[in-house]
Amino acid sequence: MIRVICISICMVVSVCHASVAVEPTHQSTPVESQGVAMEPTKIIQRLECGEKVTIVTMGTSLTGGTWRWVDVMKAWLDRDYPEQVTIKNLGVGASASMTVPAMKGNKWTWKRCGLDRIPQAIAAKPDVVFIEFATNDAFKNYGISVKQSRQNLESMISQLQKANPKTDVILMTMNIAIGKHGNIDRPNQLLYQNMYRDVATAKGLRLVDCYPAWEKLFKENPDLFRKLVPDGIHPQLPGYREILLPILQKTVLGESLTAHLPPIVPTLACTHSAGVCATVEKPVERLRKPNIILIMADDHTTSALSCYGSQLINTPHLDKLASQGTRFANTFCGNAICGPSRATILTGKQSHIHGSRTNYTKPSNAHVTYPELLKKAGYQTALIGKTHHWINTNCTKSMDHYIITHGAYGYENPKVTIKGIEGTQNLRGYLTDVMTDQSMAWIMQTDPKKPFMLMLHHPAPHMPFQGDEKLKAEFKNTVYPEPASFSDPAKNGQDSQAPFNITIPGGLMAFQGRVHSLGKKAWIAPKGLEGDALKEWVYQKYMREYMNCIRSIDNNAGRLMEFLKENGLDKNTVVIYTSDQGFFLGEHGWYDKRFIYEESLRLPLIVRYPGAATSKVEERMTLNLDYAQTFLDIAGVKAPSDMQGTSLLPLIRGEQPKQWRTAIYNHYFEDRKDSPLPVQRHYGIRTKRYKLIHFYGGKAHWELFDLKNDPIEMKNLYDTPEHKRLIKDLKAELVQLREKYKDNEGPAVQ
Repeated sequence: MIRVICISICMVVSVCHASVAVEPTHQSTPVESQGVAMEPTKIIQRLECGEKVTIVTMGTSLTGGTWRWVDVMKAWLDRDYPEQVTIKNLGVGASASMTVPAMKGNKWTWKRCGLDRIPQAIAAKPDVVFIEFATNDAFKNYGISVKQSRQNLESMISQLQKANPKTDVILMTMNIAIGKHGNIDRPNQLLYQNMYRDVATAKGLRLVDCYPAWEKLFKENPDLFRKLVPDGIHPQLPGYREILLPILQKTVLGESLTAHLPPIVPTLACTHSAGVCATVEKPVERLRKPNIILIMADDHTTSALSCYGSQLINTPHLDKLASQGTRFANTFCGNAICGPSRATILTGKQSHIHGSRTNYTKPSNAHVTYPELLKKAGYQTALIGKTHHWINTNCTKSMDHYIITHGAYGYENPKVTIKGIEGTQNLRGYLTDVMTDQSMAWIMQTDPKKPFMLMLHHPAPHMPFQGDEKLKAEFKNTVYPEPASFSDPAKNGQDSQAPFNITIPGGLMAFQGRVHSLGKKAWIAPKGLEGDALKEWVYQKYMREYMNCIRSIDNNAGRLMEFLKENGLDKNTVVIYTSDQGFFLGEHGWYDKRFIYEESLRLPLIVRYPGAATSKVEERMTLNLDYAQTFLDIAGVKAPSDMQGTSLLPLIRGEQPKQWRTAIYNHYFEDRKDSPLPVQRHYGIRTKRYKLIHFYGGKAHWELFDLKNDPIEMKNLYDTPEHKRLIKDLKAELVQLREKYKDNEGPAVQ
């Protein structure tokens, strides 16, 4: 493990397993980042090899206590290198450098501070230490001369480097101090800042020099400075982001690598030239028992949503919904198949807990569902569309109303079961239109004095992918590009875990033959097509029908939102759009889902919560396991303690939880004995960057993917020697997740 104290990255770096010492280069640098420009490239290489870094910070209230700029740095590093960076903050709050006065009565007493923390720093076995004390050393009440401050600083550096010569010490200068009359306070502070620059240059240390930028901002735009630094000394978090972070990036990583980083999402929008500074609003107030509508599609992949970056189709109405609320960029399912996923959404529990491990095993009635709890709390409840397992269970029995579709094949004039009516009925029209019509009709019948929860569960775009006839002209001549992984021999070879039944064209055409036997429309390829020509025809037919289904869902989402607005319901109705899992659109040569691979594992999640931030993108990792607790939290209903997810409402309302998951767990149970589309059983862990999978129940094997460098999961890295340490760490985390979710099914992690 590589350890770093404060915020920086080490001077001695290891490229995977080879250590390379980087010699300091003494040279002058621009005023905004004076000091020594260290070679930054190996820093990235070391983190990219999966090695862990610990960062420790030491300094005044600008590096510790309430004003922890380290949180900004941690968030930045976590975006590209999740779970690799730990920060230990030894900041000393508002105290001064090496000796600090404490007020006792009306007299100052003296207490050694920075030097006394060196043993704690050394005990952390650091690779990098950040030190910032110049600001308070300059404070007149402390009476520390520049000479004494330098001696103390050099003593700290010496002790750290003596304990570990490879420790990279990084010095910092911070904010200027503005007095109550609006002038620069502590006029001698520049002497101390210059002393830090001199020490950095003399000892070949990197310097994060922020003082000049703050001084320049104060002189050129004092109004903006006061908004960023209300008390004249301590910047608010937006100030750290706007001023400190760019300097930190350049100094620590170098000019050339700043572009390597993902953009920082600011908490403050600042137009420096105009002096305009608009703070993000505080977390929005909770709505009091709002209406809740969950629109859930079946097998809608994020690759078919333009708000998720799709170039395959434009979805203006769902994009508009995202622009009115929060789009979750990293939402996943715990078991990528219809029945188990829907049971997880209803119960807030993993498949092995609620009992629906496969599409052919029903969940236990012993597990309460969120609609039952909402009903007890005074909500009117309805489920319209697909349920999979839930007819005649406690969940559906508790509903005020339900219209439940039968099977996955009735796109025209769907067969349904309606609460209170014996037998089955056929509702005239195209499936998605009918489900939306019935949903709006039920809303109009609800008691306006009581809140409602509507579960609009569209069966589309589930196979057989039968598009709406009135929309077919739009897609008739569209030619869809094949995905980059369309031909993936590693996942479709003789020893592959992938069955023939989910391949294109063979498996898909075989399924359409099964559909035809049920009296539905079959796909009939032109005579004479074979090989690549047949594969291309089937793929284009599949994509046109699938996208037609998506167009209908998008159009009907627009209809429903317009209906809410026309009836004055949009201001107190939370609208959620999601899917039960993702779907393959030719990736790896497949259709269907089931696998832990990205296209199947990932699902869309859009939440419109009136009054909350709009056009927000939430990057934290979330799960369908979180939905039940989220809906209960929205309604102000306490969730049962045995639910296993986490409410997403704090994220939606704009709160910033201090801790959040950094990995998700997935376990797929439905094997060759259970399913006409058999996929080998497997479980695995996905972090922000890596995915480790264990296939079992057949030819057992492991797979490891680097999602940053191989986002389409074509290169299995499990047997590469340089990743042994990473695999060990991921397996340890996988064990922890299995224990957390109480999953002891399948072989133990070895």
